[in-house]
Amino acid sequence: MKLLSTLLASLTFALCIGTTSSNAAIESEALEESIREMFESYINVYNRRFQSRTGDAEFREEIVQYLHTPLVMFPATSPPQVVETSAKAAANFAGFTNMLISKGVKNLEWQDLQIRVLSPNKAIANNVGHGTDAEGRLVYETVSVYLVLKSDAGWVIQTLNPYLIDQRFSLAGP
Repeated sequence: MKLLSTLLASLTFALCIGTTSSNAAIESEALEESIREMFESYINVYNRRFQSRTGDAEFREEIVQYLHTPLVMFPATSPPQVVETSAKAAANFAGFTNMLISKGVKNLEWQDLQIRVLSPNKAIANNVGHGTDAEGRLVYETVSVYLVLKSDAGWVIQTLNPYLIDQRFSLAGP
């Protein structure tokens, strides 16, 4: 009888561990999907601007919904910045968007968006973005790493780190 009780206890423990791992995987997948949805909404703000459906003021108002302040930015070729206010963050993003418009970008798409959930309220994302002109030709390519946080309003970008395209890497791994 003691052997049977020990066996049942061991099986119960094993099932609990399996269920916990399974539940954690399901939760991680759900978190990843919600982050992916945030990034799609975020890029759509750019595309509305590129396609002249919103002006600069509307773009600035919309983009800050996706940004946590203070926002930490690590430009690829200049010193890091801590952007303290939503207004300054919006101005920085509007400047970037205006540079893309000057290059003829009419559409921005994620080519490879990788997400690694670090905890229920934090994740890292790595992406490749392609900016294309009205004929669909590639006119701009960017790669960036993001640290995103879950706030009361949803997922927001806390850290943005664009980097050199020839240094592209993958978040794939165990």
